[in-house]
Amino acid sequence: AFYCAIAEKVMKNEDRNYEYAAFQALKLSGRNEKKAVISSDFSGVETDIAIYKPEDFRNPLPANFINGNFEKYLYYPAFCTGEDREFFLEKVKTSHIDGIYTDNYGGILFAQEEGLKIFAGTGLNLLNSLSVTAFLGLENATYYAVSKEANTREGTELISEKAFVLSYGNIKLMDLIYCPFGKTCKQCDKKDIYSLTDENGRVFPVRRYISANGSCRFEVYNCADLIGNGIWGAGKLVDLTVTQEKACASFANTEEKQKEIYTNYTSGHFKRGVL
Repeated sequence: AFYCAIAEKVMKNEDRNYEYAAFQALKLSGRNEKKAVISSDFSGVETDIAIYKPEDFRNPLPANFINGNFEKYLYYPAFCTGEDREFFLEKVKTSHIDGIYTDNYGGILFAQEEGLKIFAGTGLNLLNSLSVTAFLGLENATYYAVSKEANTREGTELISEKAFVLSYGNIKLMDLIYCPFGKTCKQCDKKDIYSLTDENGRVFPVRRYISANGSCRFEVYNCADLIGNGIWGAGKLVDLTVTQEKACASFANTEEKQKEIYTNYTSGHFKRGVL
């Protein structure tokens, strides 16, 4: 009622005319049995789709990604500089790349401009059939990840042969464009992984990566790693960004095996969503 009252007030504005077009959500169906893995290293990793996430955008693509027997996607970062974009352009022109995995609209536009497939990441937060329909209506839309905030019931309604669910691995919470250490570069030890500790003693990994212009960027990950098997009927998306045992983790399909790798773990929102 509150939102209806606001809409009614806005619509009565004499300086604005509104026309509403009917929007019909797609009827989603089918199953996806593929696995997609996000990593910077695919040595020994078993997967159908490899999503290469650079630790340093100035480096060439690794051989175990280029030569792997899987679909190849590049991870488009949240903060993409002009130099980063040149990195992608060069790799697309010199290597066989199937598509772009992206959490933002910039990655979608880049993929469309270059004629690449689009894998909508968890950062696009597809949480209902309308948002999934809108994505699938885009040119080159190929795969999508259901929002990691959806519980099993909510996520099941969004499953199709193109759907993935973040099933286990690392859970990204935040992207940082600015240095959390005050840009004290001369004193920085430039580690790959740092940590933040909250008032309750929980430790959150902070991953540092390097943009193509040499600037540091940071990602904050959850203090507990995700375990489970996702949602029946959806493909499994596995994030190994800060996991050390990458090859082992890529085929740890039971919770027992996952608990051996991720000593601090959570079941995420599968049992309790946000709606």
